[in-house]
Amino acid sequence: MKSLNKVYHTYKFTRETLASLKMLWKADKAGFTYIMLIKILESIIQPLLIWLSTKVIDDLSKDPAALLNSNFTFWIIITFIILTITADLFNPFFEVKKRLLVAKLQMYIDVLIMKKANTLESLEFFEDKELYNKIRSFRNNEYWITMWIDLIMKSFGGTVKIIASVALLFSLLPWYPFLLLVVSIPKLIKEVNLNQATFEGRPELMELRRRAEYYTSVPLLPQLAQEVKLFHLTPFFKEKYVKTVQKLSATLSKDQRKLAVHSLLWGLIQSCVISFSIIFIIYSAINNEVSIGSVVLFLGMTIQLCEGVNEYFALIAIGAREGRHLRNLLNFIQFPNPKRVNSSLVESQEKDSGFYLSQVDFSYQNSEESSLSIKKLHIPQGKITALVGENGAGKTTLIKLLLRLYNPSQGSIYYNNKNLNDYDSTEYKKKCTAVLQDFVRYEMLLRENIGLGDVKNINNIHEIQLASDKSNVKELLPTLTDGYDTQLGKLFGGQELSGGQWQRIAIGRAFMRDKEAEILIFDEPTSALDPYAEDEILRVLSNLADNKTVIIVTHRLSTAKLANHIIYLDKGHVTEQGTHEELIIKDGKYAELYSIQAKKYS
Repeated sequence: MKSLNKVYHTYKFTRETLASLKMLWKADKAGFTYIMLIKILESIIQPLLIWLSTKVIDDLSKDPAALLNSNFTFWIIITFIILTITADLFNPFFEVKKRLLVAKLQMYIDVLIMKKANTLESLEFFEDKELYNKIRSFRNNEYWITMWIDLIMKSFGGTVKIIASVALLFSLLPWYPFLLLVVSIPKLIKEVNLNQATFEGRPELMELRRRAEYYTSVPLLPQLAQEVKLFHLTPFFKEKYVKTVQKLSATLSKDQRKLAVHSLLWGLIQSCVISFSIIFIIYSAINNEVSIGSVVLFLGMTIQLCEGVNEYFALIAIGAREGRHLRNLLNFIQFPNPKRVNSSLVESQEKDSGFYLSQVDFSYQNSEESSLSIKKLHIPQGKITALVGENGAGKTTLIKLLLRLYNPSQGSIYYNNKNLNDYDSTEYKKKCTAVLQDFVRYEMLLRENIGLGDVKNINNIHEIQLASDKSNVKELLPTLTDGYDTQLGKLFGGQELSGGQWQRIAIGRAFMRDKEAEILIFDEPTSALDPYAEDEILRVLSNLADNKTVIIVTHRLSTAKLANHIIYLDKGHVTEQGTHEELIIKDGKYAELYSIQAKKYS
């Protein structure tokens, strides 16, 4: 079984390495070819220099005077000098080309990731923390990319050195290069196995590494700085980090001791083989069976063969440790895409147009409890519907299902009498616009922040101004240094805004698509706005409601009061629905909550 596992892992690693070569080729064909040729030539030059040296030494040992008059020897010396200079010239050009290849490969990987992310329609994938950590491990990881290119180059160079060394050593002692390979390879295979166990194959080590990374990052994250400083948490997390790393080091040291003992054993065997062979070749030279140059060739090629084997196996030995980044990337790229159904949005004028939910149940990943359970629900078109309820009632979960950011675990959701699964996801989302509770603050220009709501009009200042008027963003312009061209956010030295100002921009972004959008969803859209701004936004939404499905999630029942239809959710269930007046008469949970809020203003 172990043998089969080793064969499988070898096959898998070979496939992954070939895939990385394919990526390098696609990222920069010319650059990859150039540095490969340089590496191969560089690897050939070293054995050639040693071979040329032996020729000169042999001629010197035979007749030093004749050497000066020999055209052959003269050209050997000239060739030696040219090759030495060429080898020195290769390195700077190689490094320049390698840095360019690293940059192009990083760009190629980033584009691959973005393209793949665009095909993943459900938020469940992005909320998988383990997968997120894996993605982060190969994004913007210049160290890993540089190291992987170096390993690939070394393995190719090592292969050339092995072939050249074996060929030249075979001419001296036919059995020697193969014996040296036999005693060298087991040592390296054991190192590979220990590297795999230490760095990849043991979940407890991966868990300790993740915890150590988390503890050391907490005191340094800008978004956590306030609480970390307020509660003086840095010493606490430093202690947690140190203890975790100590535990990790203790575990790793056991593996390293095993590796040291094994390396020592096989190192002694290898040294014995080399020492015996050197004694044998020197004895042969003393007996005039081989020349002095042959002894030099033997010593030089022995060093070259050992270097070649080490360089060749570096890709496997170190790759076992760092190859997880490549594996994570390939797993992400090869993650199966959801099936798309090519159908267009169908208009419906039936009386029950809008959303209809039937036997819908939804649970988040790694949760056994249902977050939403709705037997039957109709959200009408042409009206404003308010979703209300306490925190954790399922309001935000419901709108994310309606936006197809999640798919129901069970049941069906219909829009205009058509199952959401029968819509092409991309085309369906073009008909939606939304302000989510955790809206994004883009570190970009103001006009770009708004224009991202409709990318095809991102440079259409007229449309941006219309969206700004509806969301009252225009009132911010006098306070901004460059108007719509003001850089926002601190990341690039821009102007920082208040929470309410950022929220207005998010609302403006949603209004960029209000002409073509049929579904308008706003999750706590006015939570950071003053009452005057809130009233203006609600007035705009009211004007947009004709022939559209407008949904507002709110904790302010004074806002819900203005809706045509109110749905009250409690622990993932719809418990009440109707107009404000109907729910007050019903005297249920909604009426109780409204009464509590109303007392604050009486």
